[in-house]
Amino acid sequence: YSKIGTIEVLYLAHMMKEKGYLEVLELAKNTKGQNICYHFAGNWKDVESKSEFFEFIKEYRLEEIVICHGFVSGNQKIDLFKKAHVFLYPTKFEAFGIAIIEALSFGVPVIATDEGSIPYILDKESGIVLHDINKLSESLEQAKQNLLNKGVAMHCRQRYLDNFSIGQFENNLVNTLKG
Repeated sequence: YSKIGTIEVLYLAHMMKEKGYLEVLELAKNTKGQNICYHFAGNWKDVESKSEFFEFIKEYRLEEIVICHGFVSGNQKIDLFKKAHVFLYPTKFEAFGIAIIEALSFGVPVIATDEGSIPYILDKESGIVLHDINKLSESLEQAKQNLLNKGVAMHCRQRYLDNFSIGQFENNLVNTLKG
């Protein structure tokens, strides 16, 4: 981790404004030239959103640092998580945040908004909970300083195993049903 060349940032969610892809695009524009590559993956909500996304990339000449993978699953999705250094999820609309749990399962720290259960899923060692979406840039800088190391990756993976793995969900369900 100490010799990271290009920081690989992953946004994986439905490509809809409420999930925050425009904020991540804006971040890409503002960090251009900083050896950061942004990967976007997900289904498009509508044709207008897709057009707006690609027009933004063209207008600000972000083709070299923004990669849109479209909908991913299986090995392609696994490869994106394995390659990612940071997972960004600046959603304005979330109940549970399965993608965040997926990121943790791969040892990837997360920057996400304080929507739904996200503050419960993340702790200070596994990510940054944004209370102000306008602080995304500062949060990425903070993540670069504090979260891109093997210890954090191991903590993220352990947090997943201790709290969100299928086995843990089963244990919690059984304990709940027992009353």
